[in-house]
Order: sequence, then structure tokens, then C-alpha cells
Amino acid sequence: MQSLIRPVFLIICLAIFAPDSHASSDEKYVGILRESIHASLSASYIGVCTYKQKTKDGEWETWLNVTRSSDEQKKVDIIYPESMSSVAIVQTEGALWMTPLGEKDLKKIQNAIKPIAWYRILKKGEALEFEDFDLLTQNYLIKKKGHETIAERPVWKLAVYSNKKTRPSAEVWIDKETKVQLKYVRFDADGKPVEKLQFNQIEFTQTTSPDVFVRAGLEKIIDIAQQEQAPPVAEIAFTPMAPTFLPPGFKQKFVHSWDGHSGPTLHVLYTDGFAALSFYQRIQNDKEKEWAATNDVKCPKVRKFNFRGRDLYIRDIDELHFAAMGDIDPCEIAESLCSLEAKPELTEQLK
Repeated sequence: MQSLIRPVFLIICLAIFAPDSHASSDEKYVGILRESIHASLSASYIGVCTYKQKTKDGEWETWLNVTRSSDEQKKVDIIYPESMSSVAIVQTEGALWMTPLGEKDLKKIQNAIKPIAWYRILKKGEALEFEDFDLLTQNYLIKKKGHETIAERPVWKLAVYSNKKTRPSAEVWIDKETKVQLKYVRFDADGKPVEKLQFNQIEFTQTTSPDVFVRAGLEKIIDIAQQEQAPPVAEIAFTPMAPTFLPPGFKQKFVHSWDGHSGPTLHVLYTDGFAALSFYQRIQNDKEKEWAATNDVKCPKVRKFNFRGRDLYIRDIDELHFAAMGDIDPCEIAESLCSLEAKPELTEQLK
């Protein structure tokens, strides 16, 4: 009897204390996901894709006919919304060029697709965006979820998620031959889809005729080369503050300043590789000073506003105005705002 009990006991112990084989990423697919980002930005193809974005203000969708070359030239013919069906956008010569529009047409288009991040789609490519891939692998799991077919091509379906329930997640479908992302869905911290891109048709090509990317008759809308230059640093004439509490896994990514309409503004970005937490601070304007004078700002009071379909969290303290936003749990954003302390070295990091 004793000889039977001992093996059973050992099996139970192994089941309880053995490491969870599902608690780590599959390194093969970590590499495939990393490779897919480069592949999606450098492949040459012709395709039709749909892009959807959901915010608190509603849901927007666009259909695009995309021609991309391996040297980062691109042409986009907009299929939907119908109000934009005659619009073409070409990326060439370090700029974005667009079909000229009258004021009436421009206003109609802006109302139809106002929250869609056109610059991100056109410049950064049809790939899921990560703030820091190396940091992502420390805080998120990357797992294969199966094999499927997208645009009549075999793909791997990968999941990117955290064990923390207050983080965004994603699913990515990667072409097995080219490693290009043919579909991705990004979910918010509540598990609701907020962004989706999918190719319905795609044909990979070796070369693309340069005639496709002719800008004749188009007008320049964005100078990409100028956008990518380091912007001038605004002088910060106050002692900046930083949160002493950051959500687990978050690290400072960058510090930037600019001259805003209410004065020099400092922006500090924190990330865990995927989720982002942005802090903005500047000297209070007259309206904010008046509010602070009639409220007990010593008690951390965090207010919430809707800013372009996203929640923006505000706090006023020591004659400074703070705003924070991120794709994590609101309680963590509020706790970070309530833990502010002086951090003068932030201004040194601007140099």
C-alpha cells in the first residue's frame, strides 16, 4: 500500500509545483511576430484592406486599395466612405500627396473619418504598432492560436496578451510565406475590439511600376522628412513632476517638450511595450488657476474629460496643470496622477 501512495503523492506534487508550460511565450512565434513588423513595412504588393477604429465617440471604417513598393513608396485609393471614393494619396519623395479638395469636400471628409489615424496607416504601414518590442516580450505572452486562411493565403494566428487583466491585447494573422501581417485586431483592457485591419485581397509583387507613384496633379499634405526630424525643444521654466507609482512593468520611454497654445508643455511617455501611458504638464493658465483657487488641490482631485474619443484625466497642483491618458485601467492612471513628486532631472533629459 505504501508503495502505491508514494508515486501518487509525487504525481500530485509535480502537478502542483511544476512550472506552467503555458506561462511563457513560444520563442519561435516571438521571432515570427518581430519579423512580421519589418516584413509588413518592406514588402511589395497590391491589395485591398479594411480598417476600423472604435472610440467613445463611435465607430469608423474605411476601405483602401493599397499599392506598396519595397522602397517605401505607396499609393492608396480610397474606396469607402463613398464621400472619399475619388481621393488618392501617394507617398513618394519624402512626402504625402493627395487629390486636391475644395473646402466643402474637405469638411465632408473630415466629418466622415475624423478620428482615423491616416498618418499612422499611410506612413507606419499596415502592421500592429508596439511601443517597444523588447519590453513587450518581458510583459506579454506571445502564443500561436492556430492556422487559418486570410485573403486565400495560409497564415499563423498569434495572440499577444498579459496575465494582468488591466492591459490591452491583440491577435495577429501572419502570412506563412512572406511574414506580412494580413490581419490584426487590438483589444482594450476590457477585451473589447478597438482597432482592426484586414486584407481581403493581396498579391505580392517583385517590382512595381514607378508610374503608379506619380504625384502630378496632387498637392502635398505632409512633409514626412520634416515630420521625422527632431522637433525643437521648448524651454521648460518650471520644475517638472513625475509619478512615483507606475503600473507594474512600465518604464519611461521618452521625454519631449514643445510650445503649446497654453505655453511650453512637457510630455513623458511610459510603456510596458504595448500599452502606453502619457503624462503632459505645463504651467496653469488663468482659467485653471481660478479653478484651483476655489478647490482643495491638496486633496488629489482627478477629473475626467472626453478628448477626441478618449478619456483624459486631469489634475492641478502647485500651479501646474497635468493631463494623462493611456490604454490601461483608469484606476492605475488616477493612482499615478495622485503620486506626483518633483523630478527636475526630466528637463536634463530634453538636452
